[in-house]
Amino acid sequence: HWYWSVDDADTAKVIAVNQFGERRELGALEQSDDMHTAVMSLDHERALLFLDNDDTLRVYLLTPDGMQKIKLPDEPFYFNTEFAQTSRSIIAVYEDHVLFSYVTESASNIMPDTGPIFLMDLAALTTKLIDKTVSRDPYSGNSYWFLASPDDRYLRYMSGDQRKMDIRELDMLTGEARTLFTTSGLSYNIRTSPEGDLWYLRADKKILDLNGNQTDFTDDAQTARPMQDGNVAVYPRECVDDCEIKVFAPFGNTPELTYKF
Repeated sequence: HWYWSVDDADTAKVIAVNQFGERRELGALEQSDDMHTAVMSLDHERALLFLDNDDTLRVYLLTPDGMQKIKLPDEPFYFNTEFAQTSRSIIAVYEDHVLFSYVTESASNIMPDTGPIFLMDLAALTTKLIDKTVSRDPYSGNSYWFLASPDDRYLRYMSGDQRKMDIRELDMLTGEARTLFTTSGLSYNIRTSPEGDLWYLRADKKILDLNGNQTDFTDDAQTARPMQDGNVAVYPRECVDDCEIKVFAPFGNTPELTYKF
């Protein structure tokens, strides 16, 4: 298991060490580079090194054998060092593909921040911009905004604003992204299952799945929460006493269950 750091003892060197005490020097940095460095592990033997100064960004793939520069969409690549640095994060890793993001627009305590997502191909050492205004957490807790399929190949997420919000799905292997459906309204009024395969769009008053099935949900006194295995929980929006919770599969044939609390 390899770990990564920058050694400033003499000149700034990128180093890799393992749990047995083996140390390898992978490359040297300029003094200006060492002001803003961030290393993010991808697995036991790979990491990404981010360097930013003067509002530009560079990225290197680190392995125990060396460091290789990853080409960004533009060179030099603009990156607001003062604003965006703390939000830089790895969203997902699938084989040789990495989804990377940072915040470009701050929102509020009830709305998510937004920013671009980029897909890096570690085999080709290239990067592709996927979307520019994706809902995400300002730091690293993005599990609410990015939902992964059981095999981790597909990510479902929201992109846009309250006037036009697209529910999107990215194929981490091919880099292709498709729009599943479009809605209006605030993103916190959109509810999804843990894997992003079932959605409740409050503005449209509909429940939808990835296969194109949809059903109306028009009772404004009730709220719907998609769950695992194609189920939805429905319960009163304002519960001040004993409440009844129903669980049903809108596109399945399992029996409806009712719980009283």
